[in-house]
Amino acid sequence: HLLHYGSFEGRYFGCLALSYLLHCNPTNIHLVGKTPGIFEGIRLSLSDPRMQGLASGVLSQLAFGDKDNGERICDTPLILDLLADIVLQGRHSADQQAATCAVSNCAANSPELALKIIAVPGMLEGILKLCGHEEDGEKDLNARTCVSAMGCVDNLSYHQAVRPHLRGEEVMRVLVPLMQLRGAQRGEEIRVMSAESAMIVSRLSMREDLAGLRLEGEVLCTIMHCLRCAIDGELWASFAWRLGEVLEPICRLSENKHNCQVLAAEGACKQLIRVLQMPECSEPTTLQGHAPAAGRAHCLQALANLAEIPACRAGLVGVRVLLPSGGRDRRRGHQGWGTAAGVLERFAA
Repeated sequence: HLLHYGSFEGRYFGCLALSYLLHCNPTNIHLVGKTPGIFEGIRLSLSDPRMQGLASGVLSQLAFGDKDNGERICDTPLILDLLADIVLQGRHSADQQAATCAVSNCAANSPELALKIIAVPGMLEGILKLCGHEEDGEKDLNARTCVSAMGCVDNLSYHQAVRPHLRGEEVMRVLVPLMQLRGAQRGEEIRVMSAESAMIVSRLSMREDLAGLRLEGEVLCTIMHCLRCAIDGELWASFAWRLGEVLEPICRLSENKHNCQVLAAEGACKQLIRVLQMPECSEPTTLQGHAPAAGRAHCLQALANLAEIPACRAGLVGVRVLLPSGGRDRRRGHQGWGTAAGVLERFAA
């Protein structure tokens, strides 16, 4: 009622109350999302320049890990258009950051939603513009906005169906310079942007080009740090890293011999074996402590590439990992175990 009929103060405190109710609470996210008229009410607040950041933040929370809410957001008339307008020409970078987070969380839920998002006029243009945006006087704030925008492109590129739409020159013109940034002296935001841009480029590259996709060691070290955070369920740079989003880029980057050497030196074999020792999860949102079923092939291919290095190959001998789902012991009702070397042999065959 407040969102639809309240004064500015009423709508403001209505959105603020929702943001507190939704914070890290999947049950409330589900219940609020099913409330009739809630998204139409948030849309009204999103139309007010004074409330765009707060309303975008509420949408971001509602879309996080909830495909149904993502669909409701995308299907509510004008919400995506308003978010695109904020991303492209918002008054404050904090508002733009909140809007990119809302778009990013919607895109992460399904390829269908991601395709709807990039079809909105001005949306991709605005996101790419923010990826390289930094102004004097607001460098810290804009660095966070850049990271959020890069995360949005990352979530879009995760879906195979979206990748052909991201292979244009205008996308690569933004990503390649960011991939070459050096972050040692400029904070973790720069490290995140360089690593994410490299992972996105690896996804968008054609398979025949992967052998020539050589990265600097610093970027590969950061990607390995992202993998460790994803395995351990740790936040880094205020972001949650998901195994499914990191394993494929590592797999594709390991097609380059130089990258393989650096990844091996950074302990990639050990970390990938840890993934294979996790139970599989085929749910849309991978449970903590589990490995996404779809990521297993990427993990095995990366290990197969790393096994070309003698030290890595020797490290696979005697290491036990969970067998793929097809090797499940039906009598015991759990996955069986085998050696990492044996799993790789079957994978190669």
